[in-house]
Amino acid sequence: MDQQLARAYEQYRAQPDDLARNTFLAALHDRNEVLYYRLLEDHLQEMLPVVYDPVVAQAIERYSHEYRRPNGVYLSIDDIDGVETAFRDYGLGGQDVDLIVATDAEEILGIGDWGTNGMGISVGKLAVYTAAAGVHPDRVIPVMLDVGTDRQSLLADPLYVGNRHGRIRGARYDALIAAYVDCASRMFPHALLHFEDFGPSNARRILNEYRDKVRIFNDDMQGTGAITLAAAPHSEVTSWRIDTEGHIDLAEVVAQIHPTIIVGTSTAGGAFTEPILREMAKHVTRPMIFPLSTTPPSASRPSPTTRSPGPTDVVWSLLARPGIRSPTRAPTMPLGRPTTRWSTRASGWAPSSPGPATSPTACCWPPPRPSPDWSTSPSLAPGCCPRCPTCAPRRPP
Repeated sequence: MDQQLARAYEQYRAQPDDLARNTFLAALHDRNEVLYYRLLEDHLQEMLPVVYDPVVAQAIERYSHEYRRPNGVYLSIDDIDGVETAFRDYGLGGQDVDLIVATDAEEILGIGDWGTNGMGISVGKLAVYTAAAGVHPDRVIPVMLDVGTDRQSLLADPLYVGNRHGRIRGARYDALIAAYVDCASRMFPHALLHFEDFGPSNARRILNEYRDKVRIFNDDMQGTGAITLAAAPHSEVTSWRIDTEGHIDLAEVVAQIHPTIIVGTSTAGGAFTEPILREMAKHVTRPMIFPLSTTPPSASRPSPTTRSPGPTDVVWSLLARPGIRSPTRAPTMPLGRPTTRWSTRASGWAPSSPGPATSPTACCWPPPRPSPDWSTSPSLAPGCCPRCPTCAPRRPP
């Protein structure tokens, strides 16, 4: 095993980029699952961003072109009666399954609707469950709920492996979800049904419909925001303004509680709007903005002329505007450490993931210790670090 591990790791490191490394690991998983998980566990910090966020977003975009063989249960909205048959054909008994991760791929990370290509997110999430939490890989099932896609590039792609029609909604969609929940909970009574990367409206409806009936968990609805929201007692928000759907929006929350920090993890771009940031700056001397939702690689981003600005775009564009940008000098904290102005670098969903998405970047003044990276050159903002990504947009030409 040690020799196999050394050889596999050398082959992994020899790949030209992270997408190629993801493809290499997927192929290793298909041919030698034991070696795959041993390699992943031994190099978890290094490989977690490759098998999951952020590189899995690139792999999902290429899924139909890199497709080798089925690696989960595919349930089609065009064959709702075949849901139970599909589960039986997978070959696991009622006592053999602890966890099922399903997606309809409407809101994949930061890249949106990718149809059946989204099976990669179910597989990737289960790899994290196994390598980081010890869930046995033989006791899990990845599921793709193929309800179509509205992404025209997929529908026009001759190699696309999913249903070639627009995304189905309404009664037929609900019927597929009902068939899935009924079969999965009846056939595997001890399994947790994990819902991943559904659109916000469907995610909430499904959770409300089944939360008191079966073991169900929605990562985006419960895992991300529930703990934070639970800290606000219901009695304190009854007088707040609500929208037409009965929800309290972010602008109202910022206006009411005057947060010092806001953290974005919704995967929906444009949430941190200029009015929200200006409202925040009215009440906080030095606000901190963390847009942590995954940003797709530059090669995969839509044209700047057609896409809506994401949270990072908004933060960068407003840094130099009056009333939002913090003062030039930050007050010094105990032990001479400076306070942080802005943190705007995107981070991943997985805890403690290393690499480019590990931690926020911060700009501060004065520097905690002398450094050649800090400069007072007239061509730079006073006291700025020449390599600081936060200061760079504010430098004079």
